[in-house]
Amino acid sequence: MSALTASQSLAAVHVASTVLESTFTNFFSTFNAEDRKDIRRILREVFVTRSEWLCQLNADVARDSLCKFAARVWRLCWFEIESEHDADSSDDDATMEDAQRALAGLQINRDDILLHEFAFQLLSQTANPLPYALVACNILIRLVSDMSYNLSHFSGARQRKIAIVFRDKSLLAIFQRALGILADLRKMTPPMEQPGVHVFRVLVRDNLELVLAVLNFDFIGTQPDESSDDGGIIHVPTTWSSVFENSEALGLLLELYHQLDTPHSTKVLEILASLVAVRNSLYRSAEARNTFLSNLFMGIGKILETEHGLHHEDNRHQLCRIFLRLKSNFQLSHFLKLETYRMFMDLIARFNVKVFETNSSVNSIFYLMQFWSRVVTATNYTSQEDSPLTGMSEIAPNIFYALVDTQLKRERAVPDTLTELLSDKQLPSILEAAYKLAQAAKYSDIVEFLMTQISSVAGAFEQFINVHPPPPNSTEYVEVLERQLAWLIQIVTAVTHGSIMTTKEEDEALDASLVASSFAVLKLHDERLTRFGPTDASELLEIAFTQFLRKFVRMYFNDPSIDRTKMHAAIQERHGLATPQAVVEALLNKVLMNLKYWARSDVAMDTLELFFTMATTRMSCQLMAKSALVQHLMSNHMELDIGDVPRNRFEFYRTMGKLLYREPDYEQFELFARHFDERLSAIRSAFDSGVVNQEISTVLSNVCHSLRGVLNSCFAARGFEIFFDWFYPSDYYTSVMGRGIQLLADKDWKAVWSVLKFVDEFCANRHRRIQFPTTSADGIRLFRDTANILLVLATSIMRMTEVGDDNPEVLSIRFKCITHFMKTLSDLLTGDYASIGVFQLYNDNILPQLFEATYRIIFSVNPVFFKQFPKASDALFMALEMICAHDVGLLFSTASDALPDSSDPVLLRLIRLLKMGLRNDKSRIVSFCAVAIDKLVSHQLTVLVRRRRPAATPLMQDAFQKELLMILFDIFDLLITDRDNIHWTLSKPFCSLIVLMPEALETLQRVIVSSQTGEKAENLVAHFNKLMTGVERNVKPENRERFASNTTSFRADVRAYIDLDAMYRKIAEVFGE
Repeated sequence: MSALTASQSLAAVHVASTVLESTFTNFFSTFNAEDRKDIRRILREVFVTRSEWLCQLNADVARDSLCKFAARVWRLCWFEIESEHDADSSDDDATMEDAQRALAGLQINRDDILLHEFAFQLLSQTANPLPYALVACNILIRLVSDMSYNLSHFSGARQRKIAIVFRDKSLLAIFQRALGILADLRKMTPPMEQPGVHVFRVLVRDNLELVLAVLNFDFIGTQPDESSDDGGIIHVPTTWSSVFENSEALGLLLELYHQLDTPHSTKVLEILASLVAVRNSLYRSAEARNTFLSNLFMGIGKILETEHGLHHEDNRHQLCRIFLRLKSNFQLSHFLKLETYRMFMDLIARFNVKVFETNSSVNSIFYLMQFWSRVVTATNYTSQEDSPLTGMSEIAPNIFYALVDTQLKRERAVPDTLTELLSDKQLPSILEAAYKLAQAAKYSDIVEFLMTQISSVAGAFEQFINVHPPPPNSTEYVEVLERQLAWLIQIVTAVTHGSIMTTKEEDEALDASLVASSFAVLKLHDERLTRFGPTDASELLEIAFTQFLRKFVRMYFNDPSIDRTKMHAAIQERHGLATPQAVVEALLNKVLMNLKYWARSDVAMDTLELFFTMATTRMSCQLMAKSALVQHLMSNHMELDIGDVPRNRFEFYRTMGKLLYREPDYEQFELFARHFDERLSAIRSAFDSGVVNQEISTVLSNVCHSLRGVLNSCFAARGFEIFFDWFYPSDYYTSVMGRGIQLLADKDWKAVWSVLKFVDEFCANRHRRIQFPTTSADGIRLFRDTANILLVLATSIMRMTEVGDDNPEVLSIRFKCITHFMKTLSDLLTGDYASIGVFQLYNDNILPQLFEATYRIIFSVNPVFFKQFPKASDALFMALEMICAHDVGLLFSTASDALPDSSDPVLLRLIRLLKMGLRNDKSRIVSFCAVAIDKLVSHQLTVLVRRRRPAATPLMQDAFQKELLMILFDIFDLLITDRDNIHWTLSKPFCSLIVLMPEALETLQRVIVSSQTGEKAENLVAHFNKLMTGVERNVKPENRERFASNTTSFRADVRAYIDLDAMYRKIAEVFGE
């Protein structure tokens, strides 16, 4: 800490702050209350005495590191510090006196001041105010940002509690103070000399950052995706209404945009993008909302009309975000009530065209296209008199033409520009928006425009093909043509209708002409590919064609009377495909051609998806079954080289499985499986002779991926029976799969994981496909053999555990193995094809061994890694739910047992783990834990009811009672603060715990009510009394439903007024947390 108080080196302060922040976070529990208090006192002294030094040139990094450290300290100590929000006026005067003393260099004896209150004191300094204001703003930025940041070392529930209290008690005051500072800075005359000039500029920047940080705060516990349906709506509390209904904030930001240069003007637009995303329900009246929109339209309209600052790409991009967020948040009917609506839309359309013409990013195009897409969609839900469709019929085609034209022109000028769009993940969304624009326009004009463009580019492409030999240095030219064709084919795919049956007759003819033209281009491309081979651009064009053909399959083969459609007539006339069977054969040849040329590229995946679409579309699947090419492929599928990419193998054989299981037949399956017999027998022979090399592991991986694909397509019992009768009696399951895991562990983990994926698929009873006869023991054997495979894997996992957590590579392998172990265990327990009691009846220890191995793995996991390996944590808690749901009896029969690494019973450790899971920030894991707890408690209640002389259950012991009481409080907290709509799931364990421990509800009520004051406490008592209205002390289904209904009402009423800050303080006081 001495480096912070005395060092004259900015680098030393930066390094010290960074190290101290990391140390304080990682070892927080080792600091006692006095140590933490001293750290806060020292930090306050540093900010007070060294503010001017921290604002010198080149001090930004050091100042930011110090503020970040302070924010982390105050955040983690939040509940230790007594808040002064409710202090009376005399306390406020005392606070100001303390502030003046501090700023005069005197020591403050107060240890309970919150960080934002301290920052406000700095802002109140009148002597040399700029340095103090700059430090205060930096402190507030870091505090607001840190409150929304998830720390892996701490409980998600505890972090969320602090964030909620901060949101409700402090955030609005910070937001208002930031806007006030910006208003003052706007009026202030900037200093003319250094360091005042630098401090002033940084202060403007930091205040803009602070306003943005407040608006980007995680208000509801999850940050929404800006591309989602809600477009990143910001759910600020209702108490903020007056700030947004007042036009001063909006006016201030618009004035600042015109006064400031980039990058500050860009930051202002970014704030405006967040401002328009504030939920529209915040406005308490339609008049207030309309006033805000009217002022916004006028302000943004002025920017668009004057084009002030729009020569900067970043400013244009932020405007695009504003438009999308505006439409995502407000309804079109809100816009139509404004007189400036039509003018505003025309200005956006003009701006849109300019964005297309400039070298704008794909994201900018995405935002604009999504905006128009939502506007067009909204026109279907407006009344006839308010419908803006007339205006959109003029705007939509112009936007569509500009999109297509500018992309083609940009490709001619800059060969790499369009590649970014064609390979960008936003392309499907942009194309979907283009389809909606085409529907809003006159479709015949759109088709005519596209036909003209295709004819022009395809004509040049054909001329190039017909030149023998090709001109020298022609690669770049043909790549340009291929990219242009790829773009046009993608557009054609987007605008054509999805089904002939639901398309208007005139539109069907237009679609047919587009499809026929696209097939002509496809024929030219295949001819060029056969002659000259692929280029870099050929891949983009090939992907475009596979996506076009997928849509064509769904459209063409969706009509039972295919040969009487206009689509078929156009294809027959221009390409000579006289029957649907001929069309299928042409498509199959294209699939095989692509797999020949592109087996090891991204095209292969798209081609296999096309193949799968053909196999799952009813009419095309029937025609494929008649194809001689498919019949040959069924018996000679290994001749086709599809590479070693696991996903490609899986997809190919999944499609083959669809065709194979269409009409399951033993003879056909044996003909198909004979190639797998050869490879599996060779692998078994190699294992028996001790040969384990890379070639064997590669063959095993390929076979597992292939068989998993075949099995994944099996939905019926008949198909699984055929597969099982071939695979299991040959002993491939234990001699190849089980032995493979044993021999390849620590040598080739990728091969092991491929085997585990197959094992999971084989034992998973998806669609209830595994149905063994009652006279068969196959189900028991399958369960036991799978359990033995898991035991082998558990041995490898525990061997890696002994290595420790310091090796990242071993840690990653270990958690991936844990994921596969837990997922397979869950599927095994839910299979319901083996009576678990049989193992106990015949003294078979396989089940206790499996559960002991499972518990060893679970308790070997450090919870710190749950966030680093989310798939493993999901699988682990899902397995816990399955154990509690299906094998809870066995769990309680060993309740008092303990593992060698701890003296605590397994059941108690599991309950503690479930308690930790309830505090996870993922609703999926919370649901798993809630269901598991409900199953545990319900089982014990059932046992108590069935016994004539009820004995004490393990859950009635003191150690269990304490944990269950804490769980009850956690569930109550989750019910009140739930934002994921899982309160119905949470009500079940809540009910079970209350029935098991009636006195716990009284304790809960007493603690929660005592945390509230006055009318809130009285209301809580009344609502707790209503909670148990009509509810009996049992866990019958009808009683649970009644309690869940009461809980929903209780939750809705209580969350409206309860003081969460006071509640959390009281709970922490009771449990000492």
